[in-house]
Amino acid sequence: MRLKGVVKNVFSVFVLKTEVLYLSEKEIVNLLTNRKVDICAVGNVRRNNDTVASILENKIEIYDSFLNNLTNIEHPEITLESGLPLLDTDNIIIHNFNKSDNLLNFLKGNLISIKHDFLGLILNEKYVLNYPGGTFSNPSKFRCSDLQDEHTYWEYDCGDGYVASRFYMWKGKLVFSKNKDADVQLVLIDLPTGKIDWELKIANGAFFFHEQSGVLVSVWGSKREGGQYQIIHLDKRLVEIGRLEDFNMEYVRVNWETQFLANNKYYFVENVYTTGNEKPRPIKFGCFDIETKKIDFFQEVPEAAGGQFAQVIYHNNKLYLRTSENELFIF
Repeated sequence: MRLKGVVKNVFSVFVLKTEVLYLSEKEIVNLLTNRKVDICAVGNVRRNNDTVASILENKIEIYDSFLNNLTNIEHPEITLESGLPLLDTDNIIIHNFNKSDNLLNFLKGNLISIKHDFLGLILNEKYVLNYPGGTFSNPSKFRCSDLQDEHTYWEYDCGDGYVASRFYMWKGKLVFSKNKDADVQLVLIDLPTGKIDWELKIANGAFFFHEQSGVLVSVWGSKREGGQYQIIHLDKRLVEIGRLEDFNMEYVRVNWETQFLANNKYYFVENVYTTGNEKPRPIKFGCFDIETKKIDFFQEVPEAAGGQFAQVIYHNNKLYLRTSENELFIF
């Protein structure tokens, strides 16, 4: 792929509907139109599928993908430490990560309820995962309830030594992985009933989940085993695992942010570390075709030598690679 441009001072990049937005230190920027909105800090921006929000002291400003201001919510309970899962512009749930750990529920801008001492994950307006006290992430067990916690639907225990991570929803199922050391298992739970729909051991838990197709993809490598792939089809209950031998995949290590699946093409990166006084080492990105099970390309980015990739996004025939030095390379 050919390098088309580089943007500096990019702390995060994401797709919002038809647009690509990024966060600079004090702005939300539409990359396509260059329209900008001032923010307090990068950590005070939250996004959903359709909207992006800037959290201010006692106020939240909500914008669409073109950075038009849709609505504002003002309330003394809103703080700069607030987390914000947006459901839509009428019904908004706020998880305040302050000392009281409040879960605030707004309806058309009016506060309708406060739940104290909340630790967990809001899936949507109907389902909430509640974690045990003192657990902020990777719970060993959790409880599924309604938003107001007036009814518990079911409870799940990961088992001795296991912790859960990266929860997704797919066709009425809760999808997540749980791990204990190198042992990783994939679990599907029916959300209304808590019944385990599918549970299996998998080779790699750092997958990209493509919700529309119900496909989970991983690519990784090592000096001993070489390159490998894993494709999990939830609809078919099918797992495909194979080797990739056309390129040196020794340093391919992906995480949740450094992989992306679009149009059956899975984009990934490698992590090569430059240490001490050695010459900056080049880093690469590649593309794996999940239909042919072949690597389409695996190429260097000389301009990013010595660094690390932190994000991978593909949208409208363009690939966006953000480095840990906050440079955005556009291919």
